[in-house]
Amino acid sequence: MLLFIDTSDFESAALALVNQQIVWHKFTSRNLSEQLLVEIKKFLKKQKLELKDLTKLAVIIGPGGFSRIRTAVATANALGFSLDIPIVGLEKPNQPADLKKLLVSPSQKMFQPAYGKEPNITLAKKG
Repeated sequence: MLLFIDTSDFESAALALVNQQIVWHKFTSRNLSEQLLVEIKKFLKKQKLELKDLTKLAVIIGPGGFSRIRTAVATANALGFSLDIPIVGLEKPNQPADLKKLLVSPSQKMFQPAYGKEPNITLAKKG
């Protein structure tokens, strides 16, 4: 069972479970770093699955919002490491990806985010 994570949209996030069929879970989130793992667990529980049932992960590594992409990639890397399962990293395509092909696509242990441009991080004003 593959878990697909897409946080590249600025308003919502999407999860999908991929096996013989694809089951989607979309949610809106302003605090993605606090919500993503909670939403993954809720989604798995609703499908009567646990984290240990996952055999592979796929995550959109960019482009997208800096914090949202970083949160998704860090979560996928942590889950992949702790569950000892491979990860597929995808750049957001113009056309929807064929998620079933991800079950057999090449994978690796960790990914780095691909933001698409340099992050715009500002320092606090002194004064």
